[in-house]
Amino acid sequence: MYSTALSLVLLMACLLFASSGCASNDNWGRASVTRNGQDWQVTLENNQLFVQYSPARTNGLTKDRITEFRLKNPKRIIATALDGRHGDKDQAFFRMSDASVTGETADRKTVRLVFDKRVEHVSILKDMPVIEIKYEQGGHNLDYRITGDTYVFFGEQAWQASRGWDKKHPTLRDEYDPTGSYYRAEWGGPSILGYKGWMIMGFYDSQTGLGVGMILPANVVRWIKLVAWGRLGGFERWMVGKHRSYLYAVTGGAEEILSMGKKLAETVPK
Repeated sequence: MYSTALSLVLLMACLLFASSGCASNDNWGRASVTRNGQDWQVTLENNQLFVQYSPARTNGLTKDRITEFRLKNPKRIIATALDGRHGDKDQAFFRMSDASVTGETADRKTVRLVFDKRVEHVSILKDMPVIEIKYEQGGHNLDYRITGDTYVFFGEQAWQASRGWDKKHPTLRDEYDPTGSYYRAEWGGPSILGYKGWMIMGFYDSQTGLGVGMILPANVVRWIKLVAWGRLGGFERWMVGKHRSYLYAVTGGAEEILSMGKKLAETVPK
């Protein structure tokens, strides 16, 4: 009883005083929020993964996003630009206006992030290199990596054959379609690309196997584009409505992106 009451008191204090910083720590992981003026820094970590949201300067604008997605063993930064908002918007659209540690259970730690009018709840899962992002609204997202050269989708061979495409791993966003899309909902893709109601995809370095996997509820994905700027590459996507997505770090390239994505799709809520 005393421990539960103390935890509630600490959580309320964290919510009230997030501007100076708050944190949730125990022996398996940590969630913390700090603020310096208009800049927020949000950290989630467990024994396998370190994730940090912070400001990054891009194309003349400051944008808050995941700037460090790092495995602890091996100690390697996998990506520096995940869960980014994308589009021709003003500065406020990209900035975090509020952040707080909001929850802790036996298997996850959660923060609530507000970007202008868009709200998301980000959780790190215990003993897994995985974060869950629960979006209260749909939107235009951009996720890309530091380095790497290869994409993978569950069902990609059948999908690309159905579209008349013969290259296994495209790297240019405008290679296949005038809209720049790899997938569009009106093309009927979930029947081929879907696995138990999810789309499983990722990008990785073919030499090291290091990469990022992602699963998205198939029914909320309107389109996906592949992006490439030199050795930077990833996904641009448009989502609709409330939904969850899961991002995870891998060391085993395509095989692990697909196998881990399937395990998540079989167990996690949409």
